[in-house]
Amino acid sequence: MLTQEEKQVLIDLKAVIDNLEYRMLLVGANARRLIFDFPFKIAGRGTTDWDITVPLKNWDDYETLTKYLTQEKNSCFKKTVTQHRFIHIQTNIMVDIIPCGEIGEPDQEIQWQDGHLMNIMGFTEALENASVEIINDCNFQVVDIISFIILKFFAWNDRGINRNQESKDWQDINFILSNYNNPNNNSIDDRIFTELETELGNESISYLDAAIYLIGKDIKERLQTKTLINLKEILNKSINILSDYDDNDRQSFMQRLNILRRGIDE
Repeated sequence: MLTQEEKQVLIDLKAVIDNLEYRMLLVGANARRLIFDFPFKIAGRGTTDWDITVPLKNWDDYETLTKYLTQEKNSCFKKTVTQHRFIHIQTNIMVDIIPCGEIGEPDQEIQWQDGHLMNIMGFTEALENASVEIINDCNFQVVDIISFIILKFFAWNDRGINRNQESKDWQDINFILSNYNNPNNNSIDDRIFTELETELGNESISYLDAAIYLIGKDIKERLQTKTLINLKEILNKSINILSDYDDNDRQSFMQRLNILRRGIDE
C-alpha cells in the first residue's frame, strides 16, 4: 500500500490544484500500482516518482500552477532544472506534472522550454475514463488500465523505441498484458465468455489470448480516430522492431502485441 510519505505528497498536490480549480489525473507507474498491482495482488516495476497530468488552457496557466506550488508562503514543493519536475520538500519525492488539453492544440503536442516536443495524445480520453481512488478521505482521479496502456505507448515512442526496447514503458505494457487475465481480476472471465463466445467456440482465439484481445477492443472503442491512427503506427513499429530479435522475452512480448493489434483491428 502507499506509504504515509506518498499520501502526503498527493494530499499537498491536491490542495494546490483544487485551490486553483484545476483537475489532476494520476498517471505513470505509481498510478499502475493503484489500479493494477494492489487490486490484483501482484507487484510490477517499482518507482519513487509520481506523475500527474493537469488540463490547462495555455502556458500562463502552467506558470501559475508552478508559482503556487513553489513560491507561495508555506509552499510544499521546489523547482528542479527540469521544467515539469518538482520535489516535495518534506519527503524529497519527485513529481512530474504534464499539462494536457487545450494547451496541446491543434496536434496534441507540447514543447518544453528546452525545446523537447512531447506527444500528449490520449490524455483527454484518460480524463474522461478516469477511475477514482480514495486516499486519506480524498477522491483522486486515476488513469484506468486501458488509458494507462495507451499513454505508455505514446511515452515509449517519445523516448525512442529503437533505442529503448527494454524501457520502463515496455516493462509496464508487458506487465499488464501478461497479467491482465489474473485470478483477482474478477470481471475478465465474464467478459471473455460473454463477448468472445463465438471466437472461443471456433477456436479463432485462445482463452489465454482473450484478455489481451479485449484490451485491444477497448482501445479501439475509446480513442478518437486521429489518436487511434497514431497509436496503431507506434504499435506496428514496436512489433517490427521486436521481430528482429530472437530471445524469448522479446518474442513473447511481440506475440502479445500482435494479439493486442488484432483486437484493435477486428
